[in-house]
Amino acid sequence: MKTLLTEKIFHLTDLLIRAGEPMSIIELSRQSGIERSACWRIVSDLRALGYLRQTSGRKIEPGLGMIYWGQAAYSQTFFPRKAMEKIAQTAGKLSVKAALAGLFQDQLVYLYRDDSSILDYFHFPVDKSNVALCILVRKYGGSKALKILRRAAGKDFDAKFFRERIAGMEKNGYALERGRNGCNIAIPVERGGEIFGLSFFQLERDGRRIPQLIVQCSLLRNELEKV
Repeated sequence: MKTLLTEKIFHLTDLLIRAGEPMSIIELSRQSGIERSACWRIVSDLRALGYLRQTSGRKIEPGLGMIYWGQAAYSQTFFPRKAMEKIAQTAGKLSVKAALAGLFQDQLVYLYRDDSSILDYFHFPVDKSNVALCILVRKYGGSKALKILRRAAGKDFDAKFFRERIAGMEKNGYALERGRNGCNIAIPVERGGEIFGLSFFQLERDGRRIPQLIVQCSLLRNELEKV
């Protein structure tokens, strides 16, 4: 019974976080499949504890407790602050943009990213991300990674395109993408039993610096795994 309740709590809070806007009890019940009365009891308890709050429109959104929880975990988990400082220093020295991300339930979670706010990329689809491909291949292998990317892309899935990139990742140990916004290098980082992806992105499309930057990205990865 406790397991079922815990599952419902996390399901409802996850819906609220992914929605990016306040939701009503009716909306939460419909999208979660949880009875309205159960939704109300869970929301009431979490609201009393400060993890959720009710807006003026009688809708529900994450409260300060949830924000505090996330900020505390972000600052203490997997990588120390000096690791993020090292990424920033290296990116600045090389004049590139860098990112460090993991995956949770096929959703990218950025721990560091140059170029705009991390929140701007909260809903970035995994099939459009070179760093996500890098993580998936290292974590699951090429076959399962292809299935996950197929599911994410839906009817727009290009099997040949993804197979070639997955094969490159398996052969070289890094994922390289050449797109309209420039080149993107992504290398897996193993830390605390998890797989992350370190990326240099929006690089010059002519590719003259790519071999050098692959080496520098690999060296930075080695430092992040030890720091």
